[in-house]
Amino acid sequence: MRQKKLLLSAGVMGASMLASLMVVEANRLVAAALFCYGRPYYWGAKGPWKLDCSGLIQYAHGLIGIEIAPAITEQAQNAPYRVVLDGDGAYGKTILRTGDCIGFGWQENGRYIHGGIAISPGFVIHASGGEACPNHPTSRCRVVVDSVDHWNESYWRSIYRYVS
Repeated sequence: MRQKKLLLSAGVMGASMLASLMVVEANRLVAAALFCYGRPYYWGAKGPWKLDCSGLIQYAHGLIGIEIAPAITEQAQNAPYRVVLDGDGAYGKTILRTGDCIGFGWQENGRYIHGGIAISPGFVIHASGGEACPNHPTSRCRVVVDSVDHWNESYWRSIYRYVS
């Protein structure tokens, strides 16, 4: 009987330690992304000093030793965990975790328009740019943090994760 209690205890402790390690990885990813805060947005840039949205996601993962694809669509498709939202941002907000990546919008060719990394369930760090930033950074044309409410819920396309 005592041996069974010890094994059960070790199993619970092992699960708890695994959960703690997963949180550590997510926090490391967030720290890596926040390291890039304020850097200028340049379309197609992959870091370290200039970034676009997919470049920020790829660079932050690379800083913690995880190699991922350079484009958001491929990042999402190759992720070990992915939830397709198809415009259901209300649901996306309920499952969003620290360290999750988010793909936003669709282009006509079926590719994502934008992406970012959740630094908490309510905030996302992303390289803000696009047509409004013709490679001349302003206060909004750089790596910034925004509330998840910054994007219309119909704009949410998927949540994907490389750290869990």
